[in-house]
Amino acid sequence: MARNPFEGEIARYYDAWFSTPVGQYVERVENDLLFRMIGEVKGKAILDVGCGTGNHLIALYRRGAGLCVGIDRSRDMLEVFRQKLSSNGPCIVRADAAHLPFREKIFDLCFSVTMLEFVSKPGNVIAEMHRVSRGRMVLAVLNRLAFSAFLRKLESLLKPTPFRYARFISPFQLKHLVRCRIPDARIRWYTTLAFFPFFPSRFRKVLERIDMRLSYSRFPFGAFLVMAIRWTTRTENSG
Repeated sequence: MARNPFEGEIARYYDAWFSTPVGQYVERVENDLLFRMIGEVKGKAILDVGCGTGNHLIALYRRGAGLCVGIDRSRDMLEVFRQKLSSNGPCIVRADAAHLPFREKIFDLCFSVTMLEFVSKPGNVIAEMHRVSRGRMVLAVLNRLAFSAFLRKLESLLKPTPFRYARFISPFQLKHLVRCRIPDARIRWYTTLAFFPFFPSRFRKVLERIDMRLSYSRFPFGAFLVMAIRWTTRTENSG
């Protein structure tokens, strides 16, 4: 099992970054693309694999999703998530993404956000998500082709960061990983955050408009890559 960098102080301060001006910008632009690719969730059973502190799953629950389950193997990240929950919110399970503790085809949608980069065998995680899903998956990763990937790796050589242990993934690598596990997959992908981490405050609104436009094209160099995958389940075939 790969080392889990999201323990201790990283878990405690993870959300704090998203309250900074740059963090708010990044979250807004990423979520615009992510939730567009996820689509309608009302009444759906959803699994967030590598849920971290739960921000995405909580947002989907508030949009009307039905059963919402988040799994992560970081005890500290899940504790932060747990502190945000009400009595009738999402469920939390501490588990390994490569060995999901669920039976086959019980979720309408499985998704993960910036998790596959931190596991030793991302293909095994994709296979598990495929096993427990009824035909839909959304994967969001940090793009290997983005300039920010180089900067993050450089920074991690100079000081400890979670990205020291990351293996960034390009659109074409992710597509190959999916095809190897789901041969009949129908795949769409887009990227955003083309300018990350360069966000001069005076140009931020202009850059955001450009990012939003690029997220509707096959621009391959954005920092945040989202891939939506669909396939036909055996149950549907037999019907």
